[in-house]
Amino acid sequence: MKIQRARLLLLLMSLVTSGGLAYGQTPPPGALNPALGPSQLPPGSPYYNMPSPSPYGGSMGPGMPTGAMAMSPGRYAIPGPGVMPPGAMPPNMMPPGAMMPPGAMPPGMMPPGAMMGPMPAGMMAPGGGMPGGISPAAYEAMQMGAQAGAMAVPGGSPYPYGVMPVGYDGCQNCGPLPGQSGAELACGNCGGQGCNACGGTGRGHGVDRGLDALSRVLKIFKPYGEGGWCAPRWYDAHAEFIYMTRDEGNRGGGLVSDGPAGLGAPLIVLSSDSADLDSAGGFKAGFALHAGASGAVEFSYFGALNWAGAARVESPLDELYHVFSDFGNNPPPQAVPIIRGGFTDTDSAQLATLEYSSNFDTLELDYRRRWVAPNCRFHGSWLIGARYAKLDEQLVHTMVVDYPDPNGGGAPDITGFLDAHVGTSNSMTGAQLGGDLWITLLPGFRVGSEFKGGIYGNRASQRTVINAGQLAVPVIEEANSDVVSFLLELNIQSVWRLNENWSIRKGYTLMFVDGLALAPENFNTNEPFTAARVPLLVDDGSIFMHGFTVGLEWMW
Repeated sequence: MKIQRARLLLLLMSLVTSGGLAYGQTPPPGALNPALGPSQLPPGSPYYNMPSPSPYGGSMGPGMPTGAMAMSPGRYAIPGPGVMPPGAMPPNMMPPGAMMPPGAMPPGMMPPGAMMGPMPAGMMAPGGGMPGGISPAAYEAMQMGAQAGAMAVPGGSPYPYGVMPVGYDGCQNCGPLPGQSGAELACGNCGGQGCNACGGTGRGHGVDRGLDALSRVLKIFKPYGEGGWCAPRWYDAHAEFIYMTRDEGNRGGGLVSDGPAGLGAPLIVLSSDSADLDSAGGFKAGFALHAGASGAVEFSYFGALNWAGAARVESPLDELYHVFSDFGNNPPPQAVPIIRGGFTDTDSAQLATLEYSSNFDTLELDYRRRWVAPNCRFHGSWLIGARYAKLDEQLVHTMVVDYPDPNGGGAPDITGFLDAHVGTSNSMTGAQLGGDLWITLLPGFRVGSEFKGGIYGNRASQRTVINAGQLAVPVIEEANSDVVSFLLELNIQSVWRLNENWSIRKGYTLMFVDGLALAPENFNTNEPFTAARVPLLVDDGSIFMHGFTVGLEWMW
């Protein structure tokens, strides 16, 4: 009987002692969960910002009681689904500020140096997994301890657990989320576009935001985007149709007047710029061969352009006068017998015509070196090479004279003709430098521009052949010279990938060439009937052409 009383006394003392320890470390309201009340502890307290107890009821694993978690009787029981009321604290925990004597260890804790045996039932498995591999809803968010002000990506965060970790440096360290690969690598700073969209620099710059907005619009049409933003600018061959308009340039003065000039200024009705050149179609093509990791040797052709224009003037009263006679003043008119002023092959004419044609072709061989910017948005290259350009022109001018003899008396009609051909040729060979710059608006779609410029040695020449009624033999004149020429070319282009091999290529080309011999400017206005002329060569002309291009690119 005495032994039983002693055992009961020891049991009561043990309960009292354990209850006092638990009560002594009870934290103030809100210390464990901000939702239960404001924290009364200063920063640095052992309980400051301590993770909240699990809000989940039921079993957390084998060996854990369900429902209320049984601790000490009365005030230490955790009722309901596992929510700890204010002032509650599990037993066997040390009160704040308490010190343990050397070698002491609160009940239930592992002594120093001890090795843990088999994992007790209900505890997490290695790797942090929940028992049975099942995690309650929103468990990850609780584990991360979502903080106020944490950045989340609209429409679903790509960060683990929905919260950007402290020190996360944008795209530098982002990796794939489950089920993602390649260009779909998640990157919060890139608006979900993937790491390659910003290349580790992050977004937010005005240019990037504008490009992103345009990218979202272009996604409706979905070009072939294999390779992503960083797919290099490359082609193996291309062929394009070109449609170019050419200016007439400064092509001299008047050729034919309506009526003799007399003492006044002539009324010009046909001049060397009357034959407006029509727009012309041609093509350009090229192919590229790899030359190193980012280099290529390119061969290109641009041309098959043939511009042409024509003009004509008729006079029922035979009142057309030519520049050869200073518009009817030389030779002057006579009264007796009646002789009209000018030459019989060119003046008092009823018809004057002018035809003008121009052909242009170029060949070039270049070495191009390509580069890609770190953010993959910009691609570019520089090039150096040689180019040959050829410009040939023809000007044909005719006059038809047929009018009754003004002296009458049954004299035959006065007839005559003029057929003047002026041909010029320009053969330009030289070196050029250039480069291009492309902006990737969407994987598979780029816009860019290319510039080339070079200095050329031009072998310019002209040949004039004149046939007329009063000439016994044709007049033939030739001249040539060596002159420095310049050629500048600007292309504005876009490339839209259709599939793995083919892309649509569209653009607009502008080209300026200076230091040329042009046919209209080499029409010699000195008359060829009474004296020999000095051959003429004007080699300082220039042309400007522009037009659109459309075609295909092919990549092996």
